[in-house]
Order: sequence, then C-alpha cells, then structure tokens
Amino acid sequence: MLDPVEFGKAVGAIIRDATSPLLKRIEELESRQLERGEPGPKGDVGERGIDGSAGVAGPQGEPGPQGPQGDRGKDADPIDLADVARELATLPEIKTVLDLLTAEAVAKHFQANPVRDGKDGAAGINGKDGAQGPQGERGIDGAVGKDGAGIAELLIDRDGCLVATMTDGRMKSLGTVIGRDGAPGKDGADFTECEIEYDGERTITVRGKGGAIVKTVPIPLDRGYWSEGKSADRADVMTHNGCAWIALRDTKSKPCLENREDWRMLARKGRDGADGRNGRDLGPAPAVKLKDPGDA
Repeated sequence: MLDPVEFGKAVGAIIRDATSPLLKRIEELESRQLERGEPGPKGDVGERGIDGSAGVAGPQGEPGPQGPQGDRGKDADPIDLADVARELATLPEIKTVLDLLTAEAVAKHFQANPVRDGKDGAAGINGKDGAQGPQGERGIDGAVGKDGAGIAELLIDRDGCLVATMTDGRMKSLGTVIGRDGAPGKDGADFTECEIEYDGERTITVRGKGGAIVKTVPIPLDRGYWSEGKSADRADVMTHNGCAWIALRDTKSKPCLENREDWRMLARKGRDGADGRNGRDLGPAPAVKLKDPGDA
C-alpha cells in the first residue's frame, strides 16, 4: 500500500534537487547592486512557443505506514422501496413502460382465459308483502240494479227440450233432455253351437248360428330367405345375409338396419369357427378275417 508521508518526502527531495541550481543563480543575481536603467520600448509579442514534452514519471516510493483507523461512519437512513416505486411510477418514461407491460399482461391473460358468458343466476326469493296502505276514500254509490227474474215453471216440449218460463214472462229453452229413439240394432251372435277353425298360420274363425267371427293373430312365421321383390306380412320372419329379421308391418323393403321402421333383427349371424386340424393318414384298413361257421 502507498505511504503518503514517504511519497511526499521523496517528491520533495526530487523538487529540491531540481531547483537548487536555479535558487543559487537567483541569489547571485539578487546580490549584485545594479542601477536601474530606463525601461526600453516594449517589444513585439513573440510567437507562442511549442509545448514541451511531458516529463518522465519518477519511481514509485515506498508505502508509508498505515494511518490510524477513522471513526465509524453513521448508518444511512432506511429507504422505503414502496415510496421509491411510487416516485418512479410518476416519471413519464417509466409510466409508458408500465402501460405497455400492463397491456401485454392483460392480453396474455385473456388469451389463456377467454371470457365466457356466465350462467343465469338462481331466481330470487319473492319479497315480503308490504305494509297495508291507508284506506282510500269511499266511492260513489252505483245505480240501483234491476230485480232478477226467477223460474216460474218448467216443461218439456214435443222435441224433448226443457223449457223454462221466467217470472217476467220470458221463456228460455235449456236444451234437449229426452233423446229420440235410435235405429234398431243387429241381432247378437248365438254361440250355443259354434265351431272354431284355424288355417295353420294366423287366421282363427269362430262360426255360430249368428254368423262368423274372423280374427288374424300376428304369430311369427318362417318365410325362408328374402329376395328382391318379395313381400312380407307383419310378424313374418325372413333370413338375409345370415341374420334373421322379423317384419314390424306389411312391407316390401329389404331387411336391414336402414329400414328399422319395417324390420327388426331377430337373430344375428354368428362368427365363423376356427379351421379344424388336418386328419392323419392311417394307411389302408387291415383285412377283416371272417370266422368259419364250422369252428366251434
């Protein structure tokens, strides 16, 4: 470390050595007793001399002894960062940067969390009835109404209508109360001696003295394989593409899932079985030896 005292001593010695000849010359000139002459005329201003080159730096001196330790400095007053931030935020340059950063942050937030319409809230509870208001002024009395008419007599006319005679003499029809006779009905069926016939498919016929009753029952019947142009009655069962289909109504359409209003799948086609193993070649069968009948 550089000792300032020793450095000052070294510099002072160099200055004394360099200026001692000049000082000696000055003493000699001052010791002369010269008469002061008249001042000569002022000469012209000479040209500015060329600046001399910088001198060579001297050798570095020995470091001086360390000085005594100074008094401990006082702690600086604490800085409130919030106050500093508020003061910086008021500067135009900082305010512009903050506005840009805030706008960018808000845009990124809404890009990651788009705004969605909120759901309707639940219906509020009905408020309580308010207090009863003061009674209003009594209204003006209305005109006296006419006396009502009562029923004096009731009778049924030839058409079966009920007619009321009012106390004021008016007559009012109240509508038909007695209907006309209907047309004669058909004779009922007599099943004291009846026969029941079944055609083997869907038709059942009941015959009696009063006539016959024919009923068709939608019993599922196997109609074989479906082909183009073939019609089916309700409950007919047909096979197509390995699946069994039952007709839901009379139709000429093809049994398939697209015609689900006409057909319903009754049984699905099964998967193909695995191939069986190849058989073994056992060669020709051995000769059969017949037993002689005479052998006991």
